[in-house]
Amino acid sequence: MAGPHRLVSLTRQKIAAALADIPADEPILLAVSGGADSMALAATTAFECLHKKDARRRQVLSLTVDHAIRPESAHEAAVVVERLRKLGIGAFSTRVEIGSGAGPEGDAREARYQAIADFARAHGLHRSNGSRHSNGLDMPATVLLGHNANDQAETVLLGLSRGAGTRSMAGMPQAGMLPTSTDVPFIRPFLTVSAADLRTVCHELGIDYVNDPTNELEGPWTAADGSPLRRSAVRHQVIPALQQAFGRDVVGALERTGRMLRDDDEALTAIATKVLSQIRSEVDSHMSRPDAMLVLPCEQLKQHPRAVRTRVVRLAYSACGGSGGDLVFWHIDAIDKLIIGRDNKVGIDLPGMRVWREHNTLAFLSALRN
Repeated sequence: MAGPHRLVSLTRQKIAAALADIPADEPILLAVSGGADSMALAATTAFECLHKKDARRRQVLSLTVDHAIRPESAHEAAVVVERLRKLGIGAFSTRVEIGSGAGPEGDAREARYQAIADFARAHGLHRSNGSRHSNGLDMPATVLLGHNANDQAETVLLGLSRGAGTRSMAGMPQAGMLPTSTDVPFIRPFLTVSAADLRTVCHELGIDYVNDPTNELEGPWTAADGSPLRRSAVRHQVIPALQQAFGRDVVGALERTGRMLRDDDEALTAIATKVLSQIRSEVDSHMSRPDAMLVLPCEQLKQHPRAVRTRVVRLAYSACGGSGGDLVFWHIDAIDKLIIGRDNKVGIDLPGMRVWREHNTLAFLSALRN
């Protein structure tokens, strides 16, 4: 008797690996939109946790978020919940109100992650402490997300278009804390599996899924200038054009590139963290600006490569209460010129604070000071 399709076996193996660090008596939460990737996530997780002959049985919950942007979205969410319950999953849905500020995609993403985090906390799936686990977190993940290699490839290209450096092009992390949360860890088991392969998994398992028109070029959302949303344009125009031009699959190449860039960025950030700790301790005893939030010695800092210096600057900015995402290339470049230059009593204004060079030190000051 033939076994399961190789892609079904592959995705089941990835789920098993994702669950390995989670105690068997702890429930897990799946974020399920109803698309092929998340339905493949649900089906393979249900098999590993509930239906496999030697399964380490555990409670599997799911949350489907209705963004209420289309008249039929509530009905679709109800259909998804019913499909999930047939798999033995404790399925729920919630409707969210989308704010304004980060654009339609960003606002929907923020509302979705907030809803998932709230649901996880309400069901005791958040974490307050724990030992380090092999997924790279300080605690085992409780939320599984269905992002795939195509999503990652798109994220890498979008980061490249911003010209914001390695971290921006590194794509989505495989594991971490949910955005907007510091206590709900997640993992993305399928980040190296293509969208086409996940559709095949659904087909092989007889799983129906929703085709969300929001993801299409002519979907209900557009960019501010009326053009398609950037991610939709990358998905339906840019990646197909690249594949045609190069004559080969670019999704896998972009996903691997993002993974390698993330490894590089994490290594450089770890070095920068040690450098920041060291030079902060060196300057504390002779701080030139008692009113500064943080002071760095330029002579010691400029001995390090630019890739390390710029990360030290981002870390210092964050340590002073700033958000690293608020800094753009010209901010970092201008600060680096202050570090390696010779001029004193010069500075640059950043979002929420000012950086000032004086006495060969770099002081991070409140924006209300000078």
